[in-house]
Amino acid sequence: MDNFERFLWRLGRHILDNMAPELYAEPEPYVELNESDGEVVFTAELPNVQAKDLTVALTDRNITVNVSAGGEEEYSESFDTPKISPQGANITFRNGILHVKAPLRKTIF
Repeated sequence: MDNFERFLWRLGRHILDNMAPELYAEPEPYVELNESDGEVVFTAELPNVQAKDLTVALTDRNITVNVSAGGEEEYSESFDTPKISPQGANITFRNGILHVKAPLRKTIF
């Protein structure tokens, strides 16, 4: 997704949030999953989420994001990935932006 498409997506989300909050009360986070240079790069916008409420789990085939507040799950979703190596992953969360970089698993097949 290029910068212009990203801008249009965010603009549309902002318009829907403000015009019809009852219809779009729980917006889905913006998520991007790319494969480049032998690694998978996953980015998710999670505004108003605190690090203590966020859990990220990696397996060799997916990334699962869970957001909980007050002991109740608010958001949970798994994203399929190519074969990755979870042990070599780098996970950061700053200013509501989650970044996960995981190396692709080297396989024979």
